[in-house]
Parts: sequence; C-alpha cells; structure tokens
Amino acid sequence: RFFLEEGFYLFGGFIEGAQATNDLWILQCDLENIKWKKAETQGVPPEPRYQHAMTYYKKENSLVISGGRNDKVQMVYSDLYFLTLDTLSWLKIEYNRG
Repeated sequence: RFFLEEGFYLFGGFIEGAQATNDLWILQCDLENIKWKKAETQGVPPEPRYQHAMTYYKKENSLVISGGRNDKVQMVYSDLYFLTLDTLSWLKIEYNRG
C-alpha cells in the first residue's frame, strides 16, 4: 500500500475553547524525532466533530470516518467519509440507511 504521508492519523476532536475541529494531523516518528504535521488534504472534509469513529479500510487503502457530534452547532452526524491515503483526498459516501 502507498501512503502519501506515513504516520499515525488523528482527525477532529476539540481545540481551545471546546471548539470541534475537522483538522487532520499526522504524528510522524523516526529514530531521531517525533513531530505533529497538519495534513494538506484535497476535496471537502467532514464537518468539525468529535466522538466519531475512524478505522482503516485496507481494500480501499482509506481511512473511514463515521458519525460523531458537534454540540456548538447542535449536530449529531450519521454520515460516512473516506480519506484515500495515496492522495489524501476526501470522498463523501452516499448510502441508504434503510
């Protein structure tokens, strides 16, 4: 599998002032240093959120983000997004929930 950026991925959560965010960060580690890098992505990212699920989908070499909430805008999400790891591009998945 090809990854545009290798490391540990972190999406969303809280920032200062209890604001939800939709930033994507990558923790990059090697033998000499550890650093956080804000990822540059393509496409339209998910809305800012926390308490969401994120998992790696090997077949599509993507991260999958589902659900979450943002109390500031009184939203509970039931959406689904893929982040392709070879291009760092967002894709919203439309599906029938019934």
